[in-house]
Amino acid sequence: MKIRISFVSNSSSSSFVVNKLLISNLQYAAIMNMEEAAKLLGDSDWEDASGWDVTETDVGGIPIIEGYTSMDNFDVEQFFGSLGLNRDDYVIGSDNYPHNDDLEQARMRWLTPKREEP
Repeated sequence: MKIRISFVSNSSSSSFVVNKLLISNLQYAAIMNMEEAAKLLGDSDWEDASGWDVTETDVGGIPIIEGYTSMDNFDVEQFFGSLGLNRDDYVIGSDNYPHNDDLEQARMRWLTPKREEP
């Protein structure tokens, strides 16, 4: 018979980065105050938004908002959708940070000027 004597956790971590240049001032305020914004939007899991550590930084010349949590019980992608963010405006990853490949692809996408349709 095997007996486990160490701590076991089923929690997961998650993270995101948002390009500040692609969002409105209202969206920015909501992301920086996720718990209160989720509550105002009527999200039933609004209390779980309090576990997110949200900061601002610069990555490769792009001002971004980054968030991290060690207990992912809040659907940040649904929250971003409720705020009207486009999927190209952010990257969601697991563990401590979005995977470097995902972040690099987003950075290249954010640095490439969009062509206007004729």
